[in-house]
Amino acid sequence: MNAGAIGYRTPEARGVEYCTPELPIHLVRELELWLEGLPSLAERMPPVLQLHGYSGTWSIETRFEIYRGIHLTAPDEVYWFGFTSLFIPPNGRSGKGIMYGSAHVKWAGYRSQHDVVNEVRDATVDQQGVLTLRVLILRRQLVHEEGSLTDERLGGDLSAKEFDIHLEPAAGQPREMRGVHRYTRGTDTYQAAVEQYRRID
Repeated sequence: MNAGAIGYRTPEARGVEYCTPELPIHLVRELELWLEGLPSLAERMPPVLQLHGYSGTWSIETRFEIYRGIHLTAPDEVYWFGFTSLFIPPNGRSGKGIMYGSAHVKWAGYRSQHDVVNEVRDATVDQQGVLTLRVLILRRQLVHEEGSLTDERLGGDLSAKEFDIHLEPAAGQPREMRGVHRYTRGTDTYQAAVEQYRRID
């Protein structure tokens, strides 16, 4: 048995003054047989997992133009910073993922920050490389608030709604995608935002 193969060093190499007796040959053989019998992978786990090229971690910057029915104009703003990790099969269909980050509201003298976790329930890539994400809001928690809220529509929790994000490859910008997210209530646009995704892994 090659002792170095399992990380063993002689006492001299370790600066130890005493020696340990060698294992009896039958125990060495038993250890070798045990090591040879170990599976290289957990049962039913493929040795190679192939994923679509859009799989991985992306940074996200979302800038809202309409938020909860309010049309935003500078210097008022609502934005979202975060990340998403996507796992999309090679065929570009039925992908999944998680999205997490923080949403910020700046309205007159009012400021707030919410931590947000979303589920990507479906991620699909078409033949033109357009990525469509079906997103469900899982959690939105207020972590900071200051000032007076002059429009109640800006406060409170968001319902567990789903919305779509459509992203296209950004021309001349490798590893970047841009697009829109729009959510309607009936015929009215309740939320609309510009999305910018950058691949970071």
